[in-house]
Amino acid sequence: MSANWQNQLNRRALLRLGTLAGLSLPQILRLEHVQAAGSKPKKDVNCIFIFLIGGMSHHDLWDPKPEAPEEIRGDFRPIATRVPGMRVTNLLPKIAGVTDKLAILRGMTHADPEHTKG
Repeated sequence: MSANWQNQLNRRALLRLGTLAGLSLPQILRLEHVQAAGSKPKKDVNCIFIFLIGGMSHHDLWDPKPEAPEEIRGDFRPIATRVPGMRVTNLLPKIAGVTDKLAILRGMTHADPEHTKG
């Protein structure tokens, strides 16, 4: 399939796939119903990925370094959060109030020197 397989996969294609596998749509739906009845409900997991091209730097928002020299630490003040020892910039006071519900990734790497692709 091409890279845009999600756009090409429609109801008709799904019916064809089910037929090739030897299953009709009612059989597939029945199997899903039986499987769902025997399993625990799934817990929703949400993710908000913030990618700012030309936006604030990571350490200005999420990882302030108040002990660093002035040219490194940035212009904003760090504030306490609900997680002991974690601080964020004073520009994010509402985020500071819900950090106990967040997973902030502060270290990621990739081999591509182009930030957009990485």
